[in-house]
Amino acid sequence: PTSLKDDIHMASEVAWLSRPIVFEAEGDGPSNTIKDALHGGHLIIYHTPNVAQRIEGVEIHNFGQQGELGRYPIHFHMSGNVAGSTVRKNVIRESNQRCVVIHGSHEVLVEDNVAFDSYGHCYILEDGGEEDNTFKNNLGARTRTQPEEHSIGSSDDEPSTLWITNPKNHFIGNVCAGSQSTGIWFELRAIRGDSAELSENEGKDPKVLPLHTFKDNTAHSNHNHGMTTYFLGYRPHSEALFEGITSYQNRFGLMLHGTSNVRVKDAFFGMNTDSGVLYFGNFITNVIENSEFVGYCGTSGIKFSLEPRRSQVEVYSTSFSGYNDACNSGSYGKPLNIGDNESKKEYDMPILSNLTFDSNIAHALNIGTNLENRNIFIEDHDGTMNPSGLPGFYVNDAAHMTTFIDTNLCSPGLNNQALFCENTCLRRIIVDTGSRDDYQMVVASETNSAKVFTFDKYITFNSANTQFDVVLPLDNYSVHFLRLPEQEIMVPPAVTFTFDDETNLDDPPNCEHITTASINFGCMQAHEECSASNECCSGDCSGEGKCM
Repeated sequence: PTSLKDDIHMASEVAWLSRPIVFEAEGDGPSNTIKDALHGGHLIIYHTPNVAQRIEGVEIHNFGQQGELGRYPIHFHMSGNVAGSTVRKNVIRESNQRCVVIHGSHEVLVEDNVAFDSYGHCYILEDGGEEDNTFKNNLGARTRTQPEEHSIGSSDDEPSTLWITNPKNHFIGNVCAGSQSTGIWFELRAIRGDSAELSENEGKDPKVLPLHTFKDNTAHSNHNHGMTTYFLGYRPHSEALFEGITSYQNRFGLMLHGTSNVRVKDAFFGMNTDSGVLYFGNFITNVIENSEFVGYCGTSGIKFSLEPRRSQVEVYSTSFSGYNDACNSGSYGKPLNIGDNESKKEYDMPILSNLTFDSNIAHALNIGTNLENRNIFIEDHDGTMNPSGLPGFYVNDAAHMTTFIDTNLCSPGLNNQALFCENTCLRRIIVDTGSRDDYQMVVASETNSAKVFTFDKYITFNSANTQFDVVLPLDNYSVHFLRLPEQEIMVPPAVTFTFDDETNLDDPPNCEHITTASINFGCMQAHEECSASNECCSGDCSGEGKCM
């Protein structure tokens, strides 16, 4: 086995699976059914508020009654506040249904336990109303799928070793290994069961509650996710800190589906067969900092998700290694990957700074070919992704992005879909016409007549279909609109410009001068406004406001 001396992140766990005091049950289920061998004993602490309970140093074998709700090896049931209660240094093995279940109970310490070879979720908070409990230094290994025909109305057919339904608890130093589905799952559904009837839970939504403590937890060798917030997501009102996650040799290291306002700090993601972090999306703000990604050929470090939000995710002070330039198959490792998932309607770009790579820096970021019509512009604040060390932007190599850029400053990246343009300063502008009519928008540089591009609304994918989405470098521009299919020059009823926040690049150049003053909007090339219909004409207006 791998030791800490061999690898500080991916050392093997060794656990003693016996204790001198043994509780062992024989299968006693109804005769002639498939559940005969999966119907053992159960231990329940039942309605004992304000009484400290202690279960310590015992071995529990063949407990749990599969398919029977409430029948688990260790189960605190609707006991309210039981401060001082401990479940410590026990072994639960070959459990037929779950391991340690905290249900409608608070302030229980679950510490230094070993659970091996169990069915369904293992260490769990059952209803979603449980708070102020602590799960610390527990090991769960070989968590098996509970068959659907034995369902107890939950998601045990996709088991997680640590099943979290309420974030207002403490999770420290736990190891979740070898699940047939997931290691750690934040499944933050509405509070349910008996807990839903309690007045203290009225109007409470676990998806937005604060996270007490999540530190130094490990998930490895799980069939699907090391850790996930799928599918409901987690969107706390205050920032949640996932500190010291170690997630390796899973399919996905961390899946942040529909999640916002979380900070992943001091994490390690290693040798995950698909990606280290999946669906790193811009629902409000998410941050990865001071972390390490180790991959291999054909895998991804971070897969970004372009969500329909006007906010930015950040990745900084993070290293990527093992994502070799080319595989024998001809594919590449992708430390940073945008493009495997279809982008949404309106989105903002990630912010990257102080990143390090052991492979070809030009291949650090992959922009998928499915994004050729989207605006992809990712800023490297400090030049760590550019071999020359100069800051700039990654952009997708498409005419709507490159027409106004000095392409002499750009070098190709991975798969020739990405360009890195150094000393280039870009700013996004949303142009809202206030009309759903079929327009095109023509943008022309006033300093270089060769730089002209006609934008279609489809590039923005705006749900109201009234907006154009453009990304421009510092310059002065003229803008006019064409009505389709006639391609008549005209002025929409009301046009507004919305500028993204200014870039952090200060010198050279500086984007702060790209404002409405940089845009010359109106009739172009000696056209005059036709006051009757706001159309632009080179001649007179007819009585119907048409150009003559």
